[in-house]
Amino acid sequence: MPDEPARHRGRLPRLPPEFYQGRAWVHWSMTLDDRANGWLDALLHARLREWLCHSLSRHCLICPAYCVMPDHAHFLWIGWSEDSDQKKAAALLRTAWNSELRRGGRVLQRQAHD
Repeated sequence: MPDEPARHRGRLPRLPPEFYQGRAWVHWSMTLDDRANGWLDALLHARLREWLCHSLSRHCLICPAYCVMPDHAHFLWIGWSEDSDQKKAAALLRTAWNSELRRGGRVLQRQAHD
């Protein structure tokens, strides 16, 4: 896209911000870069659940279902307040998760898919 701002080049298209705020339902998919695997064990899964709970509670969301796979994870998030902000919650979760993944030489793809 020639008229796309430089900060958005190479990123997946996003809906307008209001689709991620308030009482929205969004299915998120977060994938490891190069579809790396081997990161998932009981301890990392427990930590991911802790980061998930922290991110969701901080941004007024619930997650009625999630699925962790060897190279990616799926999350269904629902806003329960007009103050809910899924993009902020996703950024917070990804920061914590990437911090742990980097210790094993892995990282999430540049952007989550929703």
